[in-house]
Amino acid sequence: MKLKICLLSILIFLCFCSLIRKVYGVDTESPTYSKISLTITGGSNARFQTLWEDNATLDKFRFQWNESGTFVWENWIDFDSNPDYSIILKPMPNKNMVIGWKIQAKDEAGNNATIPLHIHNWIAPITPYPLGSWMIIGMGLCGFIMEMITPIYVIKKIKEGEWSDALCWGMLMFIIGIAFIIVWLWG
Repeated sequence: MKLKICLLSILIFLCFCSLIRKVYGVDTESPTYSKISLTITGGSNARFQTLWEDNATLDKFRFQWNESGTFVWENWIDFDSNPDYSIILKPMPNKNMVIGWKIQAKDEAGNNATIPLHIHNWIAPITPYPLGSWMIIGMGLCGFIMEMITPIYVIKKIKEGEWSDALCWGMLMFIIGIAFIIVWLWG
């Protein structure tokens, strides 16, 4: 008999809790998400975004990615409205890597939802002139000047009877001049 009374009490209590939730609007539903996207702009700037909606009031969202090599949750950011986008702007790394990312949101009742892990194969853009275009042009110009001066220097040293200097320095100046010209043409 005591067991029946105990079970009946639990059942009445659960019905009462359910009624209170319905009457007083206790939120038990997690936020929902849609329109998940990653957009790369300006060559290496990323925009991670997701549209969130809640049956009550959205509160905060946070972002997680493995740019540093480990997954770390960043600080919570407030939502402005319901529905609202969680938008995170990040510079992409300067190296090729597989990037994983997630966004988590919660409502004011503490219910949360996390989008599934998204994977992006990031290939870092190649900088066309890491030394600057003027430096490349200057190296090419120096290479042409060295190629013009080398025969004059070699002939002068041969006339003075310094064959070893003529061959050694002449070959070195010729090779360095060609290398500068190749850098200019390749850059």
